[in-house]
Amino acid sequence: MAQNATPAEPQRFKEGVHYQRFRPTKMTVGNGETIEVAEIFWYGCGHCYNLEPVINRWAQDLPEDVDLVKLPVAWPQAERHVQVFYTIEALAGMGVIENVDQVNMAVFDAIHVNGARMVREEEIFQLTKRFGADKESFEKAWNSFEVNTRINQAKTLTRAYGIQSVPAVVVNGKYITSEVAAGGKQELLAVIDELVASER
Repeated sequence: MAQNATPAEPQRFKEGVHYQRFRPTKMTVGNGETIEVAEIFWYGCGHCYNLEPVINRWAQDLPEDVDLVKLPVAWPQAERHVQVFYTIEALAGMGVIENVDQVNMAVFDAIHVNGARMVREEEIFQLTKRFGADKESFEKAWNSFEVNTRINQAKTLTRAYGIQSVPAVVVNGKYITSEVAAGGKQELLAVIDELVASER
C-alpha cells in the first residue's frame, strides 16, 4: 500500500516542531479545488536533488483530491533556474516534452553529477533537445509571457511563504514543513500525509 494511502495517526506530529502553521493562510499555486502539496525546490540544492525521486514516488498514487505541484524557489541566485523549470513546463504544455519529471531529474543530474551550472540558454536548450525540443519551440517557450508570469508568481510565493531554505513543503497554503523539521525523508512524507488528512 502506498504510504499516502495509509491512514494518518492522529496528532502524531506537533505544530511548532514538525511543521509550522501560517496565520493567516497564504495563497496557493493552483485554484484551490484540491488539497495542494507544494514542493519548493532549487535545482542547485543537493538536498532537493536527493528528495526529488522520493517525493515523485510518493506522488504516483495520490488520491484525486490531492495535487502535488513543484514550485521553484525564486531567490535572486536561483532565478535562472526558475526560468528553466517553467520553460520545461511550457514545452510540456505545447506537447513537445512528454515527461516533466524526467526532464527535471536530467537538470538535477546535469548540475549534481556532471558539474554543469545550467544557467546558459544554449546548454539548457541542448538538454531539452534530448527530450524532443527543437530550437523554435524552445525559444518560444523560453521567452514566453506564460513563463514570465510564472516566474513572477514564484517570486510572490517565495516571499509570501518566507522561504529561507529548501527543500520545503507547503500544504494548502496553510502549513509549511521540511525534511529537517520532520526528521527525515520518510517522516516528511508522513507529516504531509497527516496534514493532508487534516484538510479533508
